[in-house]
Amino acid sequence: MRVLCSDPDPCPIRPNCCLGCARDQLSKGSYGSQNTNEKERTPRRPPWTLAVGVPKFSVNKDHVSYIHYSQCITHLPSPQAINPHQIPTILFDLFQMKLSQFHPSFAVIVNLLVDRYFPSDPDDAFLDGPPDISYDSTSMVDYILSSMLAIMPQVRAVDPGTWANQPEGDISEGLVLCCLAHQWRLECRRRRAAVWSPMPWSRASELETEKTALTESTFTVQSICEEDLPAENDPGVRFLQSTVGHPLDIPWFGAPHDDYPFCHTLSTYTMSRRRGKAQTLFDDAALWVSALSLGVLEATTRTRIPEAVLVRPGSTETGGRLVLSGTRILRLLAYWRYHATRSGPASYSQTLPYAQATVRLLERALSALDEEIGIMTSVLAPGGLVQEVKLDIVGSIALTIIPLALVAREIWHALPEVSSSLDQIIKKERSFYPAMVGSCRERMYRAGWCPYTLSDRLLGILGQSTLFLSSIANLPPYIRRDREEHRNCNRSSCAFYTISDTTTYVPRHAHPACTCEFSRPPLDSVIRLLSEGQIPVIIYDGVRELRIEPAQGHPYVAVSHVWADGMGSTTEDGLPTCMVARVARLAQTLLPKSGAFWIDALCIPANGEMRKRAIKLMAQTYRDAAKVLVIDECVRKQCSLSKPWEENLLRIATSGWVRRIWTLQEGLLARELWVEFAEGPVDIEESLLGTSSKGIAIPPGFVSTQSSSLPSSPQLSVSTGKLLPLVPLFGFRARHKDFALNLDSSSQDTPISDIAELLLDRTTTKAEDELPAISSLLPRQVDLDAILSITGPDAAQRRIQAFLLQVRELSRGFALYPMPRLTLPGFSWAPRALATIAGTVHGEISRYGRGICTKEGLLAEYFVAAFDKPVSVTDTHRLGNTTGDEMFGMHVVHRTSTSTSISEPWVSMWIGSSRSIPVTIDALLFLSENALNAGRHVWGAAVCGAWDDGSSIRRATEDGTAESRPRRLTYVAPCMVLNDTSVKRLLSFQDKEGWPGIGLPSSSWVLLQ
Repeated sequence: MRVLCSDPDPCPIRPNCCLGCARDQLSKGSYGSQNTNEKERTPRRPPWTLAVGVPKFSVNKDHVSYIHYSQCITHLPSPQAINPHQIPTILFDLFQMKLSQFHPSFAVIVNLLVDRYFPSDPDDAFLDGPPDISYDSTSMVDYILSSMLAIMPQVRAVDPGTWANQPEGDISEGLVLCCLAHQWRLECRRRRAAVWSPMPWSRASELETEKTALTESTFTVQSICEEDLPAENDPGVRFLQSTVGHPLDIPWFGAPHDDYPFCHTLSTYTMSRRRGKAQTLFDDAALWVSALSLGVLEATTRTRIPEAVLVRPGSTETGGRLVLSGTRILRLLAYWRYHATRSGPASYSQTLPYAQATVRLLERALSALDEEIGIMTSVLAPGGLVQEVKLDIVGSIALTIIPLALVAREIWHALPEVSSSLDQIIKKERSFYPAMVGSCRERMYRAGWCPYTLSDRLLGILGQSTLFLSSIANLPPYIRRDREEHRNCNRSSCAFYTISDTTTYVPRHAHPACTCEFSRPPLDSVIRLLSEGQIPVIIYDGVRELRIEPAQGHPYVAVSHVWADGMGSTTEDGLPTCMVARVARLAQTLLPKSGAFWIDALCIPANGEMRKRAIKLMAQTYRDAAKVLVIDECVRKQCSLSKPWEENLLRIATSGWVRRIWTLQEGLLARELWVEFAEGPVDIEESLLGTSSKGIAIPPGFVSTQSSSLPSSPQLSVSTGKLLPLVPLFGFRARHKDFALNLDSSSQDTPISDIAELLLDRTTTKAEDELPAISSLLPRQVDLDAILSITGPDAAQRRIQAFLLQVRELSRGFALYPMPRLTLPGFSWAPRALATIAGTVHGEISRYGRGICTKEGLLAEYFVAAFDKPVSVTDTHRLGNTTGDEMFGMHVVHRTSTSTSISEPWVSMWIGSSRSIPVTIDALLFLSENALNAGRHVWGAAVCGAWDDGSSIRRATEDGTAESRPRRLTYVAPCMVLNDTSVKRLLSFQDKEGWPGIGLPSSSWVLLQ
């Protein structure tokens, strides 16, 4: 959680907080009468000569509300520096500010004012003069309210000259009252917009107080202490963790909870704790958190839960700040489940009202989380909590309430109407789901996880199940040497797994304390076999001797690993003897009669020509191996057959082995794929995933999440089909069971879309190695020798160019989506690497249509919409940075098929950093004729004419004439067209008169360069 204040016990509203002590004072005070000695009072009058009808006030200047009001006046511009004629401009600027941008005292006063007077329409309060309110002449809040309501109509009616006739003090106070009136009006609207919030002003709270389904006298409330909770390793706790997930720690802001009566509804919970108190907006935010966590847990379980049972110091990553412990919440749920299912059968008339009230409570709580995501209905944001903290709170509370609902569904499974209702609210799509994913991601970052590992694809899959999402969020990362080892990583790449300088790379010993010598195979034997086109394999004598034999006639184990684990080397350099012995023992376990193995560190020499031959043989090496063994340090130390298989799969999915491009082919081609666990080599598909050579099989004890009740044992809790995408390689092997065996005889190539999907989230240290690393997956017409012969500084880009030219027929969709592009002449439309192809391009040619890749560019048929004149994209159109590209946007005016009808779509463009701004565009390319009129977003490409000012494009598209040659267009950037009017209103920043005009899209053959 972000640190908002540097004080030892800070106020989380602002670092420059004067509320540190004032909050304590405010909690003891009230906004009613101030029973103080007459000598301590000071008379107050409205600060405006035209304000009439305001009663006289005599208030205590030492009261906290007086102090805060004085702070408001102090922190506005000095009246001496104000030109009265600038007052309208100053007020306009002040009205553009958010409440959080003012001094914290403004937020305190605004909250007090809204609590004091909350009209149905705040604008009406200023139309006909002061409302009929009975004021307390000793209340500072009433003084501010009466002055604000009396002055505002007068301020609106007077000219700047009237301000000039006021004393300096009245000018300052007048500005403060104007600001307070504006913010008070906004706060009133925000509260009126609240429907599901637990706070007293929401519509649900109003209805709840009028129609209470239960009264506290109809049931018994039990109390609980820490000793009542089951132990963390209790079978019931472990069962819940494997079936409903592990709640996250919830930030705790110290809202009052203990010493209040038990409350069975959210409205009574918040009302009882706000009654008679002067709340700051932060206090309200803290109370909101308390109500949706402790309040919901108490009302659902009908148990008094003291703060001390759940509140604990957080982890070191959060600075030890107080949290509601997720582990203790899980233990509380296990306690409730145990006692609720063993307390004996209750009568239907007793159980049904309780269960129905719980359903209403949980539905309201989840809806309140949805509502908090909004701008106008947030309680946390006005309280000063930044967006990152707000979303973290919403996500962590959601990952408590959903498991709570799952347990309730099990407890009341015998009540079909209740169980069905709970099932519906659990499965309902919620707007806070991205907050859950984001909360887990941020917590894992802080715990030391690699940002690149936590990809959008991985968390998107896990986000479909709160069980998996919360489980991975509570898994500690695997730390090899240092908690900061991923500090240089980002969401685009992992620096730790990228061995950029092989000259300083040193293989590691099997044990840190070992200092044994290196073992090397006979180099001449390796070179001889490679020269003959044979695969060399290693046979170890158990001491230091490494014997080289041809793979033919010797069943062998091919080792798949990543260099970051310390097993990288060449034939000439070898490996530490202890490491060789360890690999040999594993091979002997898998092949007791042979014990032969192949590993690149010993079987691929550094010599250039022989190295190329060995790389060309790698596909055959792994395809011909009797078994392929994955050795990954993270998997070996974190995976075990004694652990839930879900956790093992998560560890594999976040390991280095699935992040590297070289290991993809090695896993795909395996006849039998084995992975080293803590116990030793494990057949991953047969023993862990429950598959065999015949395909997917449901593991014993499988229970689908579609079931209306929880599984009876901690077995699989989500379907195999949902889990396999965590490791696309496993899913591909399941769909293509005989892929390796039929590779040579198959008449159908692996589609580029499948290759791109398999490469997602994988990287290689040298960009030019991507194609050689997946040589077995490349289409048959690709000449690997020709690609390997391309060397030099720009080898990576020229190899991709050569690959595309050899494939020849490509999807037209390549040009339409944001992704890194080549910078070679004629190929600015082309993807820079197969691993970076956007996920939305994963369609077949039949979906997007085909284009022909030529040396001059991509020849394809598109629908071209030309602008009325060339459009210059400048810094004024810049929206920000996303995925490494700069995002630009503009409105355009589109002429539809009728002269009187126009549309005003919004066009967003992702322009690569290699291009300098401004750039000129002449037209947009689409795959559909009605792209500019579609009611949703449509992808396209922005282009400019390469040979003239674009007039030829416009003439051809307007009169429909065809030319004998395709139009040469220079590719500028992918774009997306939005036709949503609400989005247009939010994004518009230009006058409509300046919007570029664009014509009807017309089909045309294009040579895209």
